[in-house]
This record gives sequence, C-alpha cells and structure tokens, in this order.
Amino acid sequence: MVMGVVNPTILVVEDDQGIAELISFVLEEAGFEVYTEHAIGPALRTFDDLHPQLVITDLMLPDGLGSDMLTQMRDRSDDDGDVGSILISAHPRAREHAAASHADAYLSKPFNLDDLYRAVEDLLN
Repeated sequence: MVMGVVNPTILVVEDDQGIAELISFVLEEAGFEVYTEHAIGPALRTFDDLHPQLVITDLMLPDGLGSDMLTQMRDRSDDDGDVGSILISAHPRAREHAAASHADAYLSKPFNLDDLYRAVEDLLN
C-alpha cells in the first residue's frame, strides 16, 4: 500500500469455503482489502456497510443466484451502480446470467488464478 492511498475493497461471495479462501488469499497477497460472505443475505448487508469497489461472486449460492444479487447491488449502489463485478461459475448457462446481470467479467470454473487477478486489475484500473 502506498502512503495515503486506500487499497480497493473487494467482496467475495462464494459458498465453497476452499474457493473463497483461495480467492481471498491471492487478492490479499496482492494488497487488496478482501471480505468474504457465503450467501446473498449476508453479502448484501456487507455490501451496504462497506461499499466495495468490486464484487466477485459465484452464480449458484445457497439462497439464490449471484447474478440476481449483482443486480440488487447495482441498484443499491451510492454511485450510480458503478461497482465492478466478476461472476464465476461452472454452470452451463452462467455466461448468459453474467450478461443479464451486466457483470463486468465472467470466469468459468475451474478458473486460472492469473486470469482472476488480471480481471480484477482491469476492473479496478
């Protein structure tokens, strides 16, 4: 972190604990401030509290679709919905859900961590 510069905040919403921990570890090592939730309800509360610059979410969550959550987050955003978003999934129709929710990027599971990092960097720069 550069003095006087706040690191971007990223919210990861992933119900698979191992994947969530791996994403968080990689992004924290890169200097990002990362928060993790495992379902939509808690993620929306965290989103409202933190106002992250980027949300990374799985499509299939225990309490609904990550794509629907992204739409809700854009509607709730203080800055005209200008929050970056990455949808990740192994679901065969996930790309369609990503497009419908206006996700900024889509990664198919299993994904390469370098591809995830590049997508994060692209969206935050």
